[in-house]
Amino acid sequence: MRKYLNINKLSQPYSKQIAILIGLFHSFRLLTGAVGALFFLKRGLSLKDLALLQIVFSSTSLIINYPTGLLSDIYSNRACVLSACIFMSAYYFLCIFAPNMTILMLAHFLQAIGLSLMMGASSSWMFSWCVDEQQENKNYINYLGHLENEIQSIGGIISGVLGAILSFIFQENGYVYVFLITSTLMIPLFFKLMCIPKVQTKKQKEVNIFSFTKFSLKNNFCDKKIILFFAATALITALYQPVFHFWQPFFKDFGVSQAINDNVLLGLCFALFSLTKYFFNSYIRLKIIKDKKIKIFKLSIILTMMLFCIFLTLAIPFKSFILCCFLFCLLHGSLSIVSKIINDQYLKDSHELNVASTISLAEVLGRLFSLGVLWFIYFTINTIGINGIFFCSSIICIFLLLVLNLWKKTHNKQGVVNA
Repeated sequence: MRKYLNINKLSQPYSKQIAILIGLFHSFRLLTGAVGALFFLKRGLSLKDLALLQIVFSSTSLIINYPTGLLSDIYSNRACVLSACIFMSAYYFLCIFAPNMTILMLAHFLQAIGLSLMMGASSSWMFSWCVDEQQENKNYINYLGHLENEIQSIGGIISGVLGAILSFIFQENGYVYVFLITSTLMIPLFFKLMCIPKVQTKKQKEVNIFSFTKFSLKNNFCDKKIILFFAATALITALYQPVFHFWQPFFKDFGVSQAINDNVLLGLCFALFSLTKYFFNSYIRLKIIKDKKIKIFKLSIILTMMLFCIFLTLAIPFKSFILCCFLFCLLHGSLSIVSKIINDQYLKDSHELNVASTISLAEVLGRLFSLGVLWFIYFTINTIGINGIFFCSSIICIFLLLVLNLWKKTHNKQGVVNA
């Protein structure tokens, strides 16, 4: 971990420093990811309360995601990233006041703002520095994306183990400390990011927000590559839904928890998934920077084909815990790489003026498509079960393969190398 934190060297470009710090931001978030729901339930919240908080978060995200992207493009991506750290610090601090639902709803409102500010702005800021630094390797942006994923995975490993230990040793007070620690960690991260200057771009000092929004939307929906980026983002976001929401009940059904505490088992599984994600991204990151001729799109297509096979296998109702755990490890590793490739391949050919708003709009479209998938799951899960949901995911993989192939052909027609 020390090699990632050593970002004060003059040899480290600003783009790499940003990638490392954003990776740490998401890594810190994962500290509460494995224990958050359990903490709220132990504090007296019901599943209905948790659903209401998720509604507050999701509704706010849908409304505010694109406007925050526009703010980043028009005014300052750096300021949006810095603000995100403050909002997220406030969110984690306010969570310790559970079960006060009024404060928790405010906390989730702030969380939605913080994540919306961070998503598009962080990629835009990093991309702007890549352009300013005139990196010779066109795949350098992919290298940074996988570096960010690699660091985030370390947070997943720590959070999985930490969640298992807390659930086994401590009561709810142990969880309070995790939220306080996460809130505190956002502050030094804020100051570290503050040391990185804003890129001096060619943007006009005074921009009419309505004119810019019109320009951004026209640019997005008149460009075939961006439309394919939107489609790929929506599909990969939908693929994450069964993995995010149903992996815990899927593994609890194996009956292994009769010998091991549920929370310890799930915490260790989460750590194992994150460890696989770390090794996948570490290998690809080093491969990309050493081999300038690597075919990025070809790699994403191969991994998507593997995702198809994994989801199809998980659709078979067998009872091998070890095999399913192995498949989920491959699932997390492959999904993390494909999702990063989709984001970074857009960045490599994007227009610097509206990077953040385009990524934010892709996030909105992805959330809307995911909501449709979740509604489908809601109405069919009692009939087809979790295994049936995985079969539906394999069908989504087929559509993602078609989109990636079409995107690859579009690049080849335009003479883009390393497609």
